[in-house]
Amino acid sequence: MNINKFFQKGWAVTIVSFFILLSLVSATGKLITENMQTFDGDSLYVGGIGPGNYSTIQDAIDNASENNIIYVYSGTYYENIVIATTIDLVGEDRSTTIIDGDNEKDVVKINRADEVTISGFTIQNSGEFKAGVYLYKSADCVISDNLIVDNPYGIYVYKNASNGFSHTTISDNIILRSSVFGVWLYKSSKNVISNNVISDGEVYGIGLCFWSTDSIVNGNTISNNKIKGIVGRYVYNDEIFENIIEDNGYGIHFMNAASNNGIHDNNINNNIPII
Repeated sequence: MNINKFFQKGWAVTIVSFFILLSLVSATGKLITENMQTFDGDSLYVGGIGPGNYSTIQDAIDNASENNIIYVYSGTYYENIVIATTIDLVGEDRSTTIIDGDNEKDVVKINRADEVTISGFTIQNSGEFKAGVYLYKSADCVISDNLIVDNPYGIYVYKNASNGFSHTTISDNIILRSSVFGVWLYKSSKNVISNNVISDGEVYGIGLCFWSTDSIVNGNTISNNKIKGIVGRYVYNDEIFENIIEDNGYGIHFMNAASNNGIHDNNINNNIPII
């Protein structure tokens, strides 16, 4: 055997094997990268297996700086969280990233913090007369793409911002089985409630109450709420249009000094008051 040819052949095999291995590593790395959620250096992570990830959402919030993103991996987190700074709280998947209040307190409370965003969660099991998401004197927040179930109040917006104008956007959520209100605005104006499903409530779907003015309620499906689909008290300048309001007690019921509200182009069917 020619020794030189033997070594030449061996080196050729080694080089080919090296490039095959390199390709596999590259492909695997690409696959891993494509399946990981990554943000910039101003992001914090909860759950998952990354080094330095937090085990609770509240710990991440407490260590966050203004405008940080907190990304939460799928799992069930038994917490009652309080947000007091401007952050984006993002769940991996709203069906599998669950914040469970264990029937105590509000599940998520935004406390005097503006421009907070919450999306991608199941939010469930608040305490008695508490909310899945409670916004207290906070402006320009966005609550979107969540599944909010089995709370007395699904989303409760209270007297937001010092001048009473909140500009809260509540959109693309599924809000089910609220025992009082699916969405309640109390002294909170210039809000947008759009493209939500608000169903199977024990009492009311949406409440626009006590000088919650200049709001838009548009594109929602409000159904199977036992007493009323939408109730308004002491409100004016609200626009309610292009909603499906069906199979509730009353469809829409405004009372007590409600004036100058635009109610048009809604599909209102089969609402039968309980006598």
